[in-house]
Amino acid sequence: MYKRRTPWLKKLRYLAEASLILPLFFIVHRLPIDAASAFGAFIGRTLGTKLRVTSIAKRNLQRAMPELSEHEHDAIILNMWENLGRTIMEFPHVLTMSRQDFYKRVSVEGTEYLDILRNAPSGGLMFSGHLGNWEILPRAAIEHGLDLTLIYRHANNPYVENLITRQRSKSNLHIFPKGRDGAKMIVRALRQRRTIAMLLDQKMNDGIAVPFFGIPAMTAPAIAKLALSYSCPIIPATIERLQGAYFKVTLLPPLTIEKTDDTQKDCYHTMEQINLLLEQWIRKHPEQWFWVHQRWGKL
Repeated sequence: MYKRRTPWLKKLRYLAEASLILPLFFIVHRLPIDAASAFGAFIGRTLGTKLRVTSIAKRNLQRAMPELSEHEHDAIILNMWENLGRTIMEFPHVLTMSRQDFYKRVSVEGTEYLDILRNAPSGGLMFSGHLGNWEILPRAAIEHGLDLTLIYRHANNPYVENLITRQRSKSNLHIFPKGRDGAKMIVRALRQRRTIAMLLDQKMNDGIAVPFFGIPAMTAPAIAKLALSYSCPIIPATIERLQGAYFKVTLLPPLTIEKTDDTQKDCYHTMEQINLLLEQWIRKHPEQWFWVHQRWGKL
């Protein structure tokens, strides 16, 4: 799976993690989704705030939403851990639940914009962020007949990565890794008129600095470069958790992409639009975003 040899101490840590995660996964998979989600909420609220990474969430909230009080920040973080716990425990069910059960739990607005992606002569692009349960979006797109390829960052733990990959392989979802090899696959997929889906709210060290909550944040520009190079439409999509394991997916009109002689500037303006949309979605439901990520680096 990996070409470079993993140091033995890291291998031991990966095995220790897997010895906890894999049995839990199979137990949760056998629970009804509502029970699994509620169990995740309990674990998140009980253990999440005790983890060291909670300090990252506090720092991020102080930077991004300084107008809120410390009490409001703490409430957002507590509910963030509940949402994250639910999302993790729901993962074994999202791609395997019946179509009937899926439609009982997930409403989708803006399905007319999927036609734009389906009919795009050079393939289409879709983006979202780590909001609600972000695993819902690929399933929703597939259920509506979209030939979707998800770009993802593989888990550091190879045993966990294998579990995630096997779970996703149970659907019609294609998955490509981030990186040079993934980039070649993306171009090939677009030429086959498929749709590429990306989560664009994470830091990329070799990206471009674009404002996010008014703060420069290193942002992956690949989606803008693809849209400009291949004239692909970009459809924004957001996922909201309504209550428990019930969700709403909202698809929005394609971004307006201005193409001039200055590709670098065009790319920046496209990513500016994307970061602004992500910010709006997060402000609407701050408790449903992944605040523990080092989005702005160690400022």
